[in-house]
Amino acid sequence: MKVFWIRSAIYAELISLVFLQRFAITFGDKQIPLVLPLTFVVMTILFLYGAVDISRVKLEAYTFMMSMLILCSMMSIGSLHIALTSLAALASVYLLWTVTIKDPYRFIFPDTLNVFQWSIAVTSLLSVLQFLLQLVGLGFVDLNSLVPAHWMLSGFNTTYHPPLINVFKSNGFFMLEPSFASQLSALAFIFEYRYFKRIGLLALYLAAVIFTFSGTGILLILFAAIFAFKDFLLPNKKALKYLLVSMALFVPLTIAYLPVYIERIQHQLSTGSSAYARWVSPFIGVSYLFPAHTLFGAGPGTESRSPLLTLLPSATSFTVFPSLLFQYGVVGTVSFTIFLYACVRPCIKSGVSSTVIVSLGIIYLLLNGTLIEPLIDFLVLFLAVIWSRENAQYKKFV
Repeated sequence: MKVFWIRSAIYAELISLVFLQRFAITFGDKQIPLVLPLTFVVMTILFLYGAVDISRVKLEAYTFMMSMLILCSMMSIGSLHIALTSLAALASVYLLWTVTIKDPYRFIFPDTLNVFQWSIAVTSLLSVLQFLLQLVGLGFVDLNSLVPAHWMLSGFNTTYHPPLINVFKSNGFFMLEPSFASQLSALAFIFEYRYFKRIGLLALYLAAVIFTFSGTGILLILFAAIFAFKDFLLPNKKALKYLLVSMALFVPLTIAYLPVYIERIQHQLSTGSSAYARWVSPFIGVSYLFPAHTLFGAGPGTESRSPLLTLLPSATSFTVFPSLLFQYGVVGTVSFTIFLYACVRPCIKSGVSSTVIVSLGIIYLLLNGTLIEPLIDFLVLFLAVIWSRENAQYKKFV
């Protein structure tokens, strides 16, 4: 019975991260993502049932990191633009990364991964249906037409259509943005190829990546294949055959919409592109802080509040490291990097393959949102970090 409740809590967490990511608790003009309190409830359940421990090494790295971030915040305390609530949010979210599951419950990992796979299978199917319904003239069906606005997270490009095609990008109905739908379908595709090798689901995930018309999912698959080549491709000759068959099924569709993808590539090469806004513009913003704020940054929360942002393109998106540099300078960035290393290194011994770690790392560091993005932070936690172990080898899930 104890294992049942532990397993159920972990399953509920992953299902909520997929299907409740667009929901919020609203207080006036403030919003709290619903997955944030739910995750703390799940972690509390795991502690009460004795399923998890605090890792000493990760806790020490966390304590050092927070000490340095508090120091950086104190050095910028005179600024009118800092938000100490941002530091508090960071402290609470990443405190959960110090947790590791106990040995008797590690066998749950394969089933946990499978629950994620089937959850994304549902949203991938919905992505395909959203696209097909538009093709037959029934319009774009979305969650925000059914749920009151005050229950929905604001500030995301939920509905968007690319140039050259008169349809909205699929968002999987439950996803925050088409880019999230693309990345999570791509992530499920990678996991399916690496672990389960079910050709029907491979085809479904790939179709969802195509119908979102978002390049980040395609980039994730390419990067995973490159950086986890030995783990991702070499051991799976049968799965490689399935991969080629799946891709061949969508060659006609890809050719039909080739102008759209060409336009997207050209757009990504321009200074007004999403790629520029995500990978170039934030570092330009960081350069504005030199030399005055090089060591300690401009203060917590300033990457979204500083007047310097008016000098950058409006779509500028601070990913993890430029966000750290902007808010906490070199001192904060180095201490946070040490903490990340302390969290990731034990995963190598945990039985979580490099495919999982690399794929989640690409999403976390390169493709998505900011330093504090509960959806991504908790996906990394429950698909990789929580399974880490420091002192023993664990048979890999193959």
